[in-house]
Amino acid sequence: MMCKKILVKWALRLALICLGPVTAWAAPGDVDTGFLNGLAGANGAVRALAAQPDGKVVISGDFDMVNGVARSQIARLLGGFGISGRLADSNGVSLAGVAVSLSGASSQVAITDHNGNYSFPTLQTGGNYTVIPNSAAFVFSPARMDFNNLAAD
Repeated sequence: MMCKKILVKWALRLALICLGPVTAWAAPGDVDTGFLNGLAGANGAVRALAAQPDGKVVISGDFDMVNGVARSQIARLLGGFGISGRLADSNGVSLAGVAVSLSGASSQVAITDHNGNYSFPTLQTGGNYTVIPNSAAFVFSPARMDFNNLAAD
């Protein structure tokens, strides 16, 4: 299939429009497999997209369904929600370099940054998730956090 490729910078991601589905990269050369959140996407060619001020994206093209919902040639992609947090000790000192595991509708591992922050962006809406920090040097309380029917950040 001939593919006209257009790279678009969007919210620190690169999107590739191939006269069809949209794919994103988390970093150069790495495909962001969570971009569609396990959804089908458009059932026809995507010809244009525009980022809105709220971070959502509007697409247009030769499709009549997006993610199983009837949408005639234009749709607004709402994206998913995310889970993020910060790990700190009892004195409020950030815990950098701690592995944080996500399980449930998606499985991922994040490493806390120098401020103790971790993030699992664009998760599937309505999914059930468990977040567990893992470190031999620390005991965490609570030991895990559960998020059922994820419907907000």
